[in-house]
Amino acid sequence: MDEKRVSPRTKCKKLIYIKLVDLEGQIDRQVLGHILNISKGGVRILSPLPIETKHIMMSTLDSGNKS
Repeated sequence: MDEKRVSPRTKCKKLIYIKLVDLEGQIDRQVLGHILNISKGGVRILSPLPIETKHIMMSTLDSGNKS
């Protein structure tokens, strides 16, 4: 199947914190997840929980490994 994307995806396997933000702008929950790929159009993430909010904050975990 040919992909018809304007921007190519770059594979990535980066561990991140995903912070779910509620309607008042407060962090409701925080879970660990992974960035699977990234493109000019967005980021695809894998989360152990469904993300049912419009707003999230993500922060990476720096392992010190530069590879």
